[in-house]
Amino acid sequence: MFDMKEIGARIARYRRQKNLTQMMLADKLDISFQAVSNWERGESMPDISKLGELSQVLGVSIDVLLGNVPPYPTDVETVEKNRGVTDVKVEIPTEVDVKVEVKEDSVEPDEKAEPDDAQREYFRKIMSSVSYMESETIAELVSDLLKQGATFEDIRPAIEYMESEDLCEVVMECLKNGETFEALRPVLPHMESEDIAEVSRFVLETGAGFRDLHSVINLMESEDVGYIVCTAIKKGTSFEDIRPAIVHMESEDIKDAAIFAIENGEELDGISYSFAHMDSEDIAQVIKASIKNGAPEKTKEKHYDDLSREVEAEEKHYDDLAREVEAEEKHYDDLAREVEAKEKHYDKLAEEVEGRTDKVHNKIMNFLSSALTKKPEKQSSESYTVDTETGEVTENSGKTKDLNAMCSMFPFFGADEVTRLVKENYEAGATFNSLCSAFPFMHRNALEEIVISELKKGVGINDVAEAFPFVSIEFMKKIADGKY
Repeated sequence: MFDMKEIGARIARYRRQKNLTQMMLADKLDISFQAVSNWERGESMPDISKLGELSQVLGVSIDVLLGNVPPYPTDVETVEKNRGVTDVKVEIPTEVDVKVEVKEDSVEPDEKAEPDDAQREYFRKIMSSVSYMESETIAELVSDLLKQGATFEDIRPAIEYMESEDLCEVVMECLKNGETFEALRPVLPHMESEDIAEVSRFVLETGAGFRDLHSVINLMESEDVGYIVCTAIKKGTSFEDIRPAIVHMESEDIKDAAIFAIENGEELDGISYSFAHMDSEDIAQVIKASIKNGAPEKTKEKHYDDLSREVEAEEKHYDDLAREVEAEEKHYDDLAREVEAKEKHYDKLAEEVEGRTDKVHNKIMNFLSSALTKKPEKQSSESYTVDTETGEVTENSGKTKDLNAMCSMFPFFGADEVTRLVKENYEAGATFNSLCSAFPFMHRNALEEIVISELKKGVGINDVAEAFPFVSIEFMKKIADGKY
């Protein structure tokens, strides 16, 4: 019975070894990348028709893909022959069958002899096979090699295939074997933050200086940085040496480190640069610790004077801001009063204009209502004179009551008013031609009624043609068809 998850893991491993993405592998097999994803997650199996092509692309046999090849060869030569086999576990003999001649006085009792060329070749062959092993197997293998005298450079090819926790143990083992932290630095980017912190603590405990850790501070969490910095200060590191770590620490941890530094005899001036990264309460505690620790009076007075000047400058700044705000508020109040006064003035003007307009309009309409409802006695081209200031309407000598003479006033009447005047004059006997100037300003349906009335009286279509530009197309068609 095949284990789909194991097969999927093998496919994923060999695909990565070929530097292929899921999309690239899918394109080579002419399938969707979702199918490849399902294989690698163990949710489905490759179709039997695709196994041959898949094995060719990945460079391994079908038996290897399906796990039919014995997974645990017992020697390096077998591993070399079965390249592509997954889950390889190499059993390392407890003793290396290599004769090493060492002079009695060449090695200290507590020191380990450097591996010779034969041992290094042996280590190199082992490392050439790690890409085919599980991380847990690699960790055990590396541990065994270190016990047999391998150096960091010998096991370096295995780093990228190991888990962070295992790398942490390897680094500490290398440090115990005399490797320098500088030489082991390439391992750190492959490790988790907490494991880097554990290694850093170990480095400090072995006597290394905090300066050696400057380059890895940014790879750790703030709480771990705080712990390491405080440990370094307790061991005698100066507060100036931990300056690069300040930006990666919490306020409380900076406070603790500062207090430890003060207890070590450092003055407040050498610590004050960290105040920019601390809360006011923590700063106060540091100052109190400095006073309690017996800081020189001169230093304390200078610090208080500096603080006093800073407070005074802040108060002056806030007073200036308050005056600016007060001036702005006064300016806006003045603008508001000006706007309010102008609004009252414009309201008053509007009322006056409205009153005068109503007065003029009423006088004109009263005159027209009384004068134009009478039957016109004669027609003339002379017109009325209207005083637009007073609303007085007067007749010129020899003038008849003809709407055409008042055409200049129609734009100022509403359509309802013009229509009413036209109807009243037409019913009072006014001729069609005397009403022509009002046609553009009256309602269309009322004009169409007057045209129909004229046609029914027997006048010709040409006699009512003056109204045609102001009636609807449908009405014109009815007139043309005689349907009125």
